[in-house]
Amino acid sequence: MKTKLVIFDLDGTLLNTAKNLQFCVNQALKEYGKPLITLKQTVAFVGNGAKKLIERAVGDDERVDDVFNTFMGMMKKYPTHLIKPYVQIKTLLKKLKKSGIKTAVFSNKPHQATELLCGEFFTTCPFDYVLGQKPNAPLKPNPNGVYQILKHFNLKNEECVFVGDGETDAQTALNANVDFVGVLWGFRTKEILKEHGAMQFVNAPSEILNFIN
Repeated sequence: MKTKLVIFDLDGTLLNTAKNLQFCVNQALKEYGKPLITLKQTVAFVGNGAKKLIERAVGDDERVDDVFNTFMGMMKKYPTHLIKPYVQIKTLLKKLKKSGIKTAVFSNKPHQATELLCGEFFTTCPFDYVLGQKPNAPLKPNPNGVYQILKHFNLKNEECVFVGDGETDAQTALNANVDFVGVLWGFRTKEILKEHGAMQFVNAPSEILNFIN
């Protein structure tokens, strides 16, 4: 069946946000006298939402909620600091739109931050639907977000391709019964993606077009 929708993960897939996340986490950790985290640790800790990122960074400390709240404040204060789109992502999005294919974002980043970043970096190739983490809504790998996006466009599972860089994305696609394409420029290795069911991979954004029917 013809592909009518491509759903993208955000962090590590469309945008390189690692340095921003490290900066904001470390600003929060400093306030509570906690050890700072490296960029490598930051990349390892992301993928399951902002709260889980902070829990991993803080470790066993009863002040985790305080650090989390401070971190969220830093994210609002420095929403685009050190963030860059990956090379050729915008070109890919424009080609998809020119082909009449809808584009969406499904991220575990808080919804407001997800909307802000999509609006800031993709004004020339805006997404048709943006969904981030909301209160009382399940995070990826729960497939509900994919179902919500499919319902919005009145599309079937087989008309959708999910694109992401992490094991959470691969599991989400598997749970939602949609095709998955793993990108290899993000936060996880090919081996990790394979371990979580991924079978199709790309080294550059333009290669994603090879998986669009």
